[in-house]
Amino acid sequence: MTSSQESEISTSPGTPERPDSPASPNFKTHNPPNSEPIHRRTQIIRRHSTDSALHSPLPPACSSPSAEHPSYTASPVLFLARNLLGIDNGNTSDGLEDALSVATKRRGVYNLIQVPMRLERLITLGQVICLDEFLTLFTYLPLRVVLSFIRLFNPYSFKKARPTSSSSQYRTCCITWAVDTLHLTLLIITSLSLRFFDISWIYHNIRGQSVIKLYVVFNVIEIFDRLCSSFGVDILDSLGWTTASAVQFYTRQHTDTNSSAIRARALQGLVLVSRVAFDYTFALIYIMIHATLLLTWVVTLNVAINTQNNALLTLLVSNNFVELKGAVFKSFKVQNLFQIACSDAVERFQLCVFLVVMLIVTNADEKLFTTFFVIVVCEVIVDWVKHAFVTKFNRISPNVYRQFVLVICDDIARSKSQSVVRSIGGSGISKRIGFVCLPLAALFTRMSIGPFLGLPKVGMLALWSSLVAIKTAVSISLIGHSWRRTRDSRSSVEDASEGDATWVQKLMQVERYDLISKNA
Repeated sequence: MTSSQESEISTSPGTPERPDSPASPNFKTHNPPNSEPIHRRTQIIRRHSTDSALHSPLPPACSSPSAEHPSYTASPVLFLARNLLGIDNGNTSDGLEDALSVATKRRGVYNLIQVPMRLERLITLGQVICLDEFLTLFTYLPLRVVLSFIRLFNPYSFKKARPTSSSSQYRTCCITWAVDTLHLTLLIITSLSLRFFDISWIYHNIRGQSVIKLYVVFNVIEIFDRLCSSFGVDILDSLGWTTASAVQFYTRQHTDTNSSAIRARALQGLVLVSRVAFDYTFALIYIMIHATLLLTWVVTLNVAINTQNNALLTLLVSNNFVELKGAVFKSFKVQNLFQIACSDAVERFQLCVFLVVMLIVTNADEKLFTTFFVIVVCEVIVDWVKHAFVTKFNRISPNVYRQFVLVICDDIARSKSQSVVRSIGGSGISKRIGFVCLPLAALFTRMSIGPFLGLPKVGMLALWSSLVAIKTAVSISLIGHSWRRTRDSRSSVEDASEGDATWVQKLMQVERYDLISKNA
């Protein structure tokens, strides 16, 4: 542009010349003495523009619709082509979600599919553990009591095991015999006490109640069953360790022969014996109450199955789906998920035992199989849906179920390697998953002792031998599986991440009835 053209533009009528512009002849580099400073006028102009923007109907950063949405000013044909045929102007990157978000959602869907398979492996392992502990009470426990009694009170064995060189072995045998004897007496006394209940009277009394009352009774029994299980684990543990301490005290060789030391030992022994008596009485009362609850539970299920009206059975089945409301839409940690999985395994095993008990009572009714199959299928479906959405909403990977299995296998390997029995009501692994087998075994003994005694002696011996063989096979399989899993985990410990190792260490400190803090 030439200088003449610039002068024409600057002096054109449409653009009045500012006196303070550089093109004006009156332009001065210094402000006049009576005029406002330039920066002051600039602030006034900015304030005016801000006020006008505040009173404007559109925000200042908002562009016109025609700039953001070309279809507003396009023809109807282009509008229809864009919305019906998906024809766009080529700028499709703004309408797609981020690739990372899509990958996360896809992984969540795949995890949702993997959860049932991983869950069933864990629950199957838990059910096998419950079966192993349950069969122990009817097979290995009586054998251990008899063999320990023969070993301790046989004169030849007594003299051989009494010397100081083998005092630890003798003490171990005494502890095992005392704990097993208390264990067996608790089972026998509770089973005999359940014979005072008239099952037919309980059945007809429950059947005469309304459906709503039975539904409430069923829920109350289920809640108290969990409360009794959490309380019984501590009671039976206390009894086992108190008994072991008392036996260890009395089998210890004391060298001090002073009268004061003898009196102190006698007082300490009396305190230990009184603790054992108190814990035993308390444990016996607990097992009776818990076994009575389980008996009422079985009778209620039998009433629901045998009634012509399926309203009660429908309520019991729908009660499983109510669990989804209390579990799915809540925040859970990995430790809480481990406790839920253990609870599901124990519940399924209890249902299986209830089925066997009702089959014994009803002589294998065909309707019982069909109804119980429906109940078990509903239980499995609810467990799948519950765990799938709990892991989805809490962003928990399905690989965490492998860590659960690893923790349980490590407990199995530890519990089977201990030769001294100090536990009543099950081993350490059964207490981790929250399974107290004494009340359930007492119920099974009460319901099956009549048909068992009705068999010929050869049949009773064959049945008991079969149970011993099944128990042996289950124990060997559990030990072998646990050893392989722990060996594989140790060989791949270098490849595992630090977070996985940390979670395994945390899970080893969690039991079913522990309360998990928010900061855990």
